[in-house]
Amino acid sequence: MPPLFKSMKPSARWTTAIHSLVRGGGAIMRITLAVAVACFSLVAITTGKDAEAAMRRPTNIAAQGLAPALRILAKERDVQLVYRTELVGDHQTSGAAGDLTFEEALTQLLSGTGLTYRYLENNAVTIVPLPSASTSALSMRGEGVASEGSSGEDSTGSSQEDKETQSKSFWDRFRLAQVDQGKNSNSSPMSSSNSSSTESGSNKNPDSSSTKLEEVVVRGTYKFLSVDTSGTTNLPLAIEKVPQSISLVSGDFIKAANLKTLGEIAEYTPGAINAGDPASNGSVIMLRGFSAGRAVDGLPVNISNGTSYEPDYAIFDRLEVVKGPTSVVYGVSSPGGLVNSVTKSATPQTIDYLFAQVGSWKSYRLEGQISGSLDSAGRVRAIGIAVRDQGDSFMDIQRHAKTAVYGGVNVDLSDSVTAYLHGGYERFVRNGFDGMPTEPDGSPAPVARSFFIGAPDIETTSSVYHAEGDLTWHVTNLWELSVKGNYESGKNQGSSAYGYGLQENGDISLSAFNYQLPGTGTHFDNYAIGASSIYHLDSLGLKDSFVSLAALYQDSHTGFAGSSPPGSGTLTRNIFDGESVIGQALDSLIAAANVPYTSRHKDNTVSYSAQSVLKLTDPLTLLLGVAYSKPESKIISTGGVQDFNFDSQISYRAGITYEIIPRVNAYVSFSQSFSPQVYSSLDANGVSSPLPPLKGEQYETGLKYRSGDGRLLVTGALFQIKQKNQAQFQQFANGTNYFSPIGEVTHKGLELEAVGQITSRWQVNAGYAYLNPKVTKDSTPEIEGQTSLYLPQHTGSLYTTYALPGRMLHGLVLGGGIRYVSSVRTSYDNASANNAAGLSPTIDLPSYSLLDVTASYVVNKWLLQLNARNVFDKHYFINNYQTLFFGNVVGQPANVTLTIRREF
Repeated sequence: MPPLFKSMKPSARWTTAIHSLVRGGGAIMRITLAVAVACFSLVAITTGKDAEAAMRRPTNIAAQGLAPALRILAKERDVQLVYRTELVGDHQTSGAAGDLTFEEALTQLLSGTGLTYRYLENNAVTIVPLPSASTSALSMRGEGVASEGSSGEDSTGSSQEDKETQSKSFWDRFRLAQVDQGKNSNSSPMSSSNSSSTESGSNKNPDSSSTKLEEVVVRGTYKFLSVDTSGTTNLPLAIEKVPQSISLVSGDFIKAANLKTLGEIAEYTPGAINAGDPASNGSVIMLRGFSAGRAVDGLPVNISNGTSYEPDYAIFDRLEVVKGPTSVVYGVSSPGGLVNSVTKSATPQTIDYLFAQVGSWKSYRLEGQISGSLDSAGRVRAIGIAVRDQGDSFMDIQRHAKTAVYGGVNVDLSDSVTAYLHGGYERFVRNGFDGMPTEPDGSPAPVARSFFIGAPDIETTSSVYHAEGDLTWHVTNLWELSVKGNYESGKNQGSSAYGYGLQENGDISLSAFNYQLPGTGTHFDNYAIGASSIYHLDSLGLKDSFVSLAALYQDSHTGFAGSSPPGSGTLTRNIFDGESVIGQALDSLIAAANVPYTSRHKDNTVSYSAQSVLKLTDPLTLLLGVAYSKPESKIISTGGVQDFNFDSQISYRAGITYEIIPRVNAYVSFSQSFSPQVYSSLDANGVSSPLPPLKGEQYETGLKYRSGDGRLLVTGALFQIKQKNQAQFQQFANGTNYFSPIGEVTHKGLELEAVGQITSRWQVNAGYAYLNPKVTKDSTPEIEGQTSLYLPQHTGSLYTTYALPGRMLHGLVLGGGIRYVSSVRTSYDNASANNAAGLSPTIDLPSYSLLDVTASYVVNKWLLQLNARNVFDKHYFINNYQTLFFGNVVGQPANVTLTIRREF
């Protein structure tokens, strides 16, 4: 930290950080302010709606049939009530009287009926049955309970209405009763009218034709934000109460935007950067400018040996992109954060569907999901998913084929003990592409973007098994115990080929590696086991407060066995001779590969943590956390055995959240992380040894808003991360990448995000991120103060869909998205810094903006959807490996997919 900055008070430090953002330029600030105004104007709009719903009004609805009473309330409060006609049926109500809010009036009307309500949006509410005992734990956020009783239940505890509802498609489950409001009618954006409007009449006779209500079918649409968002950092906290920026990516959004890889998902997530797809093994992304970690169901996996495969996202309910250091929660962690993938569970709300898709380059996808109860009481539920995805590519020769199967069982062992076991298998075959090298000055290779460095028979096959499990015991109303685990075992087998060092005359170096012989390949086994105990402090008078104790063990084993060509293992060809000449050269390298190489890596870490959330006053909450971790690593290779017993690490976390106005939370936080660097090597007098562990710390402040119905989340965050020992590529020699450690880097930035429903017709996923990464300390003075390389300063995205109103357009949804990435610096801005780093001046990777569009049509239980990506056919590049030596991934040109989906 610079001396002047270090001497400042914390408030002055943040002022200085903000000023550094302002110095980025007037255009930058105009973009930032425009996005900020757009995001937080949503807060003002929805906060106003929340306030209106909370207003008390004189209410006097007499005892009568429930249906006409609901109509009176809908008209008086200008809201929409959604329900199945047969659900309300012949229910009677005792009425509602007094100076009541809307929710209090509705609760009185539903009292004793066995029914409850749930928000669809701020002015649209659905009437649903009270959950049975087996599903009460699954009740959704924002649901009000009208009565503790339930009518019409059978001996299993499930009502007939429940069974009827679950047997129908989601698209058929609801009817909307809405008072006609003439030209100012604000009908539910999820639906359109089936009958003509009638003039509004007096509420004195609610059954008269003058107060006839519209009945419309509410069609199911993709939801960008789940209602239940607690537990995103392994704590029972709603996301708006966590003093840390977290982006939620629902499975619905992934389907709506037709995203297939984590890199594509990152392009629609503020603070995330698509960092390529090395050898087509799987997407690499960065968070806040640092490599992202990975977790499944709250436990980290594959803690240090990189990307092994790209999972199929059909098996995940959502992704939780947790930004910033998280070692107190997840043990070994990157300063940028991690992506936690939440596997799908079998719940009473899980739907059955079949899905078929065709698209550009002979691609197709078949996907199916089935779920249901295995016993009459509904305590044992199962889910199954199957996927087949294959096709060619815009690149010549390149192709892929993926098969995935997934299954799971969720069990209520008793009223206080629940468990699940999920697992699956994936097989992914592809002939990989490791990027197109650039000329020495960084200019793109002078070939078509379809040019492929590879050969038809040089392909890799990944076979992966995975399993996830959890056992949770609610010992008392205040005490919960949980044990969970995950396991991943896989193998990559085949051959890999790549080109590097492209020269101006077209000469390119080619190399290959063979691991398709018996007993060869890349093997990986990763598992984690965690135990936690959460005790709520309500009995001590501390409402909404708790203490959490946790223990975590992470383990990764990776083995590599293969062979390389003798000698240098390299051939030189000219790129202008064409793909066939390059392919033949690579085939000859594979055939000659007879020099064996083996390597095995073992990593494990044990962590113990304690966290506490204390609600000091009604608006003020304090979070404190500390963790102890001890990592160990070992490398066994043809060159010998290396043991690395790293020092133990203590990590801290602290945060304060203050609800400044209802549903708007301001927060400040501090967090730390560490991560061993076993696989980034330093050339020290010819001896390869690992770099010191990465150590990071972050200061963050921000605002979060969550609408009253829970369906819109707006976040703004300002952060500063310092990390020591960042690796920078130096050279490639003898088949090994060599790096050197940068003393310290500091990343400052701003992130804005809005995700969810503005109205039930209009959904949005919008974000903007500004990143200012600097080298603040280094053994080479010329590099200090330089902007870090291969990181865009600006990224932004907007994806939105709108369900069109009106009878003629009923079921039609239109939308699209914009993705923007600013230019990427590939060398420092002066000769002395480049010389000190062993770099040559190179041109920047250009910025790019991409436009995507979508249109879908829903009728009954069918969905027809068209997605077009990169509509204007922009030619762009995504860097691999943070160096131009191996090259860049070539972005996909314009392409389309057509999807048909049937729910059951």
